[in-house]
Amino acid sequence: MATPLLGGGGTKLAIEPGSASVIQGGTLQFAAKTGESNDVTGQVSWSVEGGGSGTGITMSGLLKVALGESPDTLLKVKAVSDDDPGVSAAVTVTVAATDRPVVTGITITPSSITISRGGTQEFTPNVAVLNNAAQTVIWSVERAGAEETEITQEGILFVALAETASSLLVRAVSTENPDVSGAAEVIIDPIALGDIGSPINTLTNESEDHLVPGRTYRFEPALTGAALDSLRWFVENNRSPETYFDGRGRLTVGADETVEALRVMVETAEEPKKSSVKVFEVRPVLIPGIVSIQTGQDISPGDIIFTPQQGTYNASFAAGGPGGYARYRWVIDDAVRADWDTGTETFAVPAASLENGVHWISLQVETNRGVYYSASKSFTVQK
Repeated sequence: MATPLLGGGGTKLAIEPGSASVIQGGTLQFAAKTGESNDVTGQVSWSVEGGGSGTGITMSGLLKVALGESPDTLLKVKAVSDDDPGVSAAVTVTVAATDRPVVTGITITPSSITISRGGTQEFTPNVAVLNNAAQTVIWSVERAGAEETEITQEGILFVALAETASSLLVRAVSTENPDVSGAAEVIIDPIALGDIGSPINTLTNESEDHLVPGRTYRFEPALTGAALDSLRWFVENNRSPETYFDGRGRLTVGADETVEALRVMVETAEEPKKSSVKVFEVRPVLIPGIVSIQTGQDISPGDIIFTPQQGTYNASFAAGGPGGYARYRWVIDDAVRADWDTGTETFAVPAASLENGVHWISLQVETNRGVYYSASKSFTVQK
């Protein structure tokens, strides 16, 4: 049966030890007694006043002084009878400086931030120490819904594109005092924009690894939290005014486009804006077939006869379908030797018009989709 704790002229309550000094980060067990031997520690409510964050006392009377508590701070430890709140006792405790290495607190910069899926953020620990304690920390991320979301031990957070959590908690734990840590709140932006992806030919509905003059493409970027038609598209580095994005996010590459690469950028309409950039090579279509020399060997004086492989100049292929046009050119050593509007089976050039030595011939096809080149071939003139 519990011993009653009475006020007035009844039983008196005392706390042991009656006065004490506790170092920063230290602990001290108190007891509540009536008389010399009657321990009633479990029959009182304990409290402590005057301490900062982290300083407190348990229900069993164990005082814990925070590492960051300032030296010479006076703490008031109080016990109040559970049976009679009018019966109480109190003692004063002085906080003493510790001489051991101590980490008193950790904060993280930034303390809160919003990050998009697929984004990264570097965090910095601010470690408060005493007596030259180590300022190193161990980083971790909590609440993540994707395995790919992680933080390096340099404090760089990577948020996976597949992250399902709406928020994360980044934590830095002291290597000197593992009980001391700091945390930062990370809000996951519901809209995420990733890789633009490959261009998709709007005629064939097939993806391609490069762009071709005269063709129109659409894109399917990695996007969550927003509709594709809400994105804004831009193209840069183009020389042709006919290279542009329309209002539906489709890129037309001008038939007269001559750059080797185009820079495509997309961004979200909502703030904060997210963007993605990708560079695509621009290549002319190679007309199928290889130009061959009819003789297949060194040429004697006379006409040199060149025969294109069957199907080299198919007007509908080169022009891209009905309504297109095609104009053909035989080119020798960068000089146009013949051009015409309809195909021909052979091309003859007087050997006398060429110097002895190695020459190059190619067949060019100019269409409403740009200038396309067949494969070239070398030949030798020996007169």
